[in-house]
Amino acid sequence: CERVLEIDRQELILQDDFSIFQLYGIVCDDGKGTAKGLALTDFQANTNKFFNVKFSYKEIKMAMIRQFPISYAGRVENMRYNDFEKLLKPRSKKFASYVKRKIQLEKHGGGDDTEADMNVQTDIGVTAKTHIMVGKFFEDLLQLENQLELSRKYKLATINIKDAFAVIDMDRKGYATLADYYTFFEEYYTDEMPISSEEIDYLFKRHDKEKLGRVSEAVFLKELMPIDDYIIID
Repeated sequence: CERVLEIDRQELILQDDFSIFQLYGIVCDDGKGTAKGLALTDFQANTNKFFNVKFSYKEIKMAMIRQFPISYAGRVENMRYNDFEKLLKPRSKKFASYVKRKIQLEKHGGGDDTEADMNVQTDIGVTAKTHIMVGKFFEDLLQLENQLELSRKYKLATINIKDAFAVIDMDRKGYATLADYYTFFEEYYTDEMPISSEEIDYLFKRHDKEKLGRVSEAVFLKELMPIDDYIIID
C-alpha cells in the first residue's frame, strides 16, 4: 500500500503544474471555506466531481483514520491544510528539500504556467495528465486502504495482535524499532511470505507515522486491528 502511494506522491510532486495548496482549495467545497478546514463530506463530493473517485463516506473516513497518526483522529472529519499536505507530499527524505521549496513557492503564488500548459489545462487548472494522476492517487489511496481493511477483518481475525507485538518487542521495551522489525521478519521468514528490506522499511514508516523511530503497542494495535474493533465509525 505505502509503496504504491509513495510512487504516486513522487510522480505528482514532480509535475510542474501540480500544487498541493491549490488542490486543497479545490476539494474544500469548490475552493470555499479553506480557513475552516476540509470537511470530509466536501472531500467526498469534490473528489467525485472533479476526479470521478467514488467511495462511500465510511470508506473514506476509514482510509483517513488509517493514514493519520492516532493524535490526528479528531481532525479526520475536518482536515487542516497541514494534514492534507502530509497526505499528499512524498515521505522519502530524497524529496524533502525539493518538496519544501515547491510548497513555499505554491503558497506565495510562485507558479509558472507556460503557454503550452495553458492550452491543455482542464477546468481545475492543471494539465490532463496531472488531472489523471491526482485521480489515480485518491483512487489508489481509498481502494488500497479498504482492501487492507478486508485483510485485517478476515485474514488477521485468528491472530492475537497483542501477542504478535510481544514477539516483535522481544526485550519488552514497550515499543518496537526498525531493527526489531528486521529481526522479526528474519526470524519468521518463510518461502511463502517473501519480503524485501525495502518492504520492511515501508511497513515501519507506515506504522511510525509520527516519525519517532519507534512503534508503540497502541499504534501497532491501531494498524493491525479491524477498524470496527478499534474505533466506532458513525
